[in-house]
Amino acid sequence: MHKFLFLLLPLVPFAFAQTQIDLVKQSKPLTRQVKSGSILPTVCETSEVFIKTNAPTGQNIYVCPTTNNWVLQTGGAGAISIFSNGIEVGTRPILNYTAGPGLTQAFVDQGTRINLVTAIDSTTVQTRGNAQAGTDTLCISAGLSATEFTCSFGLMLQSYSVGMVVNWIPNFNATGTATTLAIDGLPAIPVKLSNGTDNPEAADLMAGRLYPVWYDGTVFRLARETDPVTSGVAQTKAGAQSGQNLLCQSASASSSAYTCNMIPALAAYETGMLINWLPDASATGGATTLQIGGLAAVPVKLANGTSNPAAIDLTAGRLHVIWYDGAHFRLIKETDPVASGVALTKANAQSGQSLLCQSGGASSSAYTCAMTPALSGYQTGMVIQWIPDVNAGGPATLAINGLAAVSVKLSDGATDPIDGEIVAGKQEQIWYDGTSFRLMKRKEDVAFGATRPACVASLAGRIWYQPTAADAKDEVAVCAKNASNIYAWRLIY
Repeated sequence: MHKFLFLLLPLVPFAFAQTQIDLVKQSKPLTRQVKSGSILPTVCETSEVFIKTNAPTGQNIYVCPTTNNWVLQTGGAGAISIFSNGIEVGTRPILNYTAGPGLTQAFVDQGTRINLVTAIDSTTVQTRGNAQAGTDTLCISAGLSATEFTCSFGLMLQSYSVGMVVNWIPNFNATGTATTLAIDGLPAIPVKLSNGTDNPEAADLMAGRLYPVWYDGTVFRLARETDPVTSGVAQTKAGAQSGQNLLCQSASASSSAYTCNMIPALAAYETGMLINWLPDASATGGATTLQIGGLAAVPVKLANGTSNPAAIDLTAGRLHVIWYDGAHFRLIKETDPVASGVALTKANAQSGQSLLCQSGGASSSAYTCAMTPALSGYQTGMVIQWIPDVNAGGPATLAINGLAAVSVKLSDGATDPIDGEIVAGKQEQIWYDGTSFRLMKRKEDVAFGATRPACVASLAGRIWYQPTAADAKDEVAVCAKNASNIYAWRLIY
């Protein structure tokens, strides 16, 4: 007995030095209450269990192996729950991935896992590389027509959209007539200049050049006339030298209603515009018009803007510079001032025709005459060489070129001429004082006539010569008064 106790004593300290184990507590498992409901909680603690009451058997038990991580216990059916942003979409045994427009998907089996690779579909979605390459909007023509162009995109165009821009390379120069473009088998659309109405000329569409065009809902419009020089929009040095832009050459075979055309076509008359006009027929004189292209006919006037050109003012084959004043075409100058009578020549001066006015009205009181060129108005101080056609016998007037009749007076501007003062066929020099025509000869000059007028104070000093028949003495008398202030003709010879 004592020996047994002796043997146990050495073991006591050893026993107290060991870790104490609560076998009772360690033998009890950790348990949590099973939860249930129709909506799976968003949070959970490790070892929690949840029964989803609205899910089918075999797909309704969830376990939380780690915090906030529910795992469906499939029971061998393979069903899983699908969530989108924490909200359950559904539970199915099959999960299908479908790519939306502009995306592509590829699954790669790595042995231990399957990778889902998502990428952009560059046939639908624009990329930087495609934008830099310009291939998405490039359309290169390869047809056999210079008026009916066709082309294709890399990705087939489904329809034309208002505002769409196409970078187009035609394979022919335009002809200047109606032009169309059809893309990828869609209907042919008219091609116009940037104004949307004019057809492109050859210089506006040239083969091999790139032209941005846009669709306005009805037509394709050139974004701009690509070459302003060759298209005629810009003036060139050569064009200015040739003068073709301002030249308008008539071929209408009319001497009063002229027409001509300009290249490029004149769109409208602009006040102040200059035109170099080459008429094909000399003017007939009188009302004259010029029509450029399809615009309205416009009256042609002399430089004053009112007078019609005479035949001498518009000569066939001569270049005439005209300008538009807003209502008329005016000649910059009467093209040939000598021929048109504007300038006096030495020959004209010698002939005296410019100042000559010869009467032919057969009236001894209301004379008329005409001057060439026609007199447009009486000017104070003007001098005229007048040849009356009948003798005057008292007060007289003179009307020139249809102007108003003006009184004819002696040199004093007050006294009317009497018989013998104005003689038919004798050239009289007269001048206009602003009111009357005055005879420039003085009253002391010798007067001729068969019948001598009564000698009165106004005729004092007048010498009268009376020719007589052959073999008879002529008489010369002077009008003078005696000491009694009585006026009478005093015989000198």
